[in-house]
Amino acid sequence: MDDLELPSIAAYDSHAGTLHHFRMLCFAAFPVVGIPLAADNQRCNVYASQRNSWARSRQCAWVRRSVNVVQNKVGHHHLITSSLKSSKDWGQIRAKDFDDLINNGQLPLCLVGMSNCGKSHWSEQLSNFKGFNRVCVDDEIENAIRPELESLGYAGISGMAEWMGYPFDDRFASNEKRYLKLEEEITAGIIPSENSNFVLDTTGSVVYLGSQTLSQLRSSFLIVHLAATEDVLENMKKSYFETPKPVVWGDSYNSLDSETPLDSLRRCYDGLLQQRYKRYSQLAHIAVPASISLSRDIDVDQFLEIIRSKLVSPAGVPRS
Repeated sequence: MDDLELPSIAAYDSHAGTLHHFRMLCFAAFPVVGIPLAADNQRCNVYASQRNSWARSRQCAWVRRSVNVVQNKVGHHHLITSSLKSSKDWGQIRAKDFDDLINNGQLPLCLVGMSNCGKSHWSEQLSNFKGFNRVCVDDEIENAIRPELESLGYAGISGMAEWMGYPFDDRFASNEKRYLKLEEEITAGIIPSENSNFVLDTTGSVVYLGSQTLSQLRSSFLIVHLAATEDVLENMKKSYFETPKPVVWGDSYNSLDSETPLDSLRRCYDGLLQQRYKRYSQLAHIAVPASISLSRDIDVDQFLEIIRSKLVSPAGVPRS
């Protein structure tokens, strides 16, 4: 896959004219795709890459295209999106706001947390039974590198894990870097639909993305942390070594001379989970315990009601 240089997120307010011109072109059909633009003498040309494209169906009102970044004469890059929502302090919304957003088809949810804590389950439930538009970043990354996976005889989540490797494998560092670059590009280009409730199913490594992308997520979505309890973390440690998943390690792995590679992996994995838990907590606006998110005794309406119950009270005090 060709590498794409990612532009920094533009200060949207300063590019209202360019955004208007952009909207007047041809991308009204793609309401939530982030497209890099070049501005030259008050003119705006859109360049869509023909090298790679990702399309989704599953009731998504958008089409994603990988794009070429075009640099203007003075060397500035701008990321302009076709739809901008006013910045909202999602951590301060109240139950009534939540109800109004759902009823008006304007609620943007983002689910974060460890693997196997229920992100995909609940995003699918919201899509299938409540009509939310859904984007799963894991699926998008897999779609992006599918040709390479297939050429190696890999498929699915286990194939992604094999492709990524372990942190002591020679291929790991380069593949981890590519994975994160794809995740950054995909996540930064997603903003909620304007005319439908929306749920974003993030990867477990979302907390390793750049500060601008994470800031954009916090301003665009109500972020819900499906918070792993100690028993869930213990099960995760066991399942990771039985059924590997692709894992971004960041700086959490180190080896000792006295250890085998597998021993060092087992020793460091606990630290990785603890570090991620802390970062999810810092990123999210509210948390729902995994004891709830993993329960199959509650339906999607009850799940939404649990999220609603975590919002600030009418007096403006965050509920526990």
